[in-house]
Amino acid sequence: CYNIVVHRVTMMGVTDSSACDAFIWTNGQQDPNGEPDTCYNTVTHAISTDATTETECSGYDSMYFQDDYGARKMNEIFALKDASQLGTSYDVAPFLQPVWDQYGITAADIGTLT
Repeated sequence: CYNIVVHRVTMMGVTDSSACDAFIWTNGQQDPNGEPDTCYNTVTHAISTDATTETECSGYDSMYFQDDYGARKMNEIFALKDASQLGTSYDVAPFLQPVWDQYGITAADIGTLT
């Protein structure tokens, strides 16, 4: 969900655009005498730490939902320009190997996908 006020994306896992409408400004501390202080999503139960005021929290809207945002960003980061790979499994090991080598990360540290 993209927030048009703070210009940040809140990742919410597998969901649809309606979850972007579910952010409310509420008393997250649940103090009976407290003031609203938390931008909370009533569908995903996520808290947006990017939105710290009621105005900022109101910046979430389903019209700004960005489907496959995470997959697109991964493809950009790893320079995977093949659109057929969007949101699918892809061997990123060749892209990560230099980092693993730098930090001494071994195959045993990584494990395998089964």
